Amino acid sequence: MTTHKFYTFQHGENSIQVARKCFAQVMKIPDADGLSIPVAHRIGPKSNKIRPLLVTLPVSDQFAMIMCHTKYLAGTGIGEILHMSQHEKSPLWIQSPEETSGV
Repeated sequence: MTTHKFYTFQHGENSIQVARKCFAQVMKIPDADGLSIPVAHRIGPKSNKIRPLLVTLPVSDQFAMIMCHTKYLAGTGIGEILHMSQHEKSPLWIQSPEETSGV
């Protein structure tokens, strides 16, 4: 089963800060600031509106790998987090409320 949560992006946050906060929320821990997190920051798809951030982390035995996928609309401060178990084969792309409503 996949789980997603809303994450509010603060002004001026960089990719590493966002990744740590997303991981902390997904793993239900207070803060992941001390963790080393590899980040692949992608801009796309050829648009200034959507900027996905893909973070891959080794975690517990239950989740040998977790993928935190955050997606947000520039300027709205709204993002969503998706995480999945190693048994799932492909990530699910979740639309933000603004995209769904056509704004």
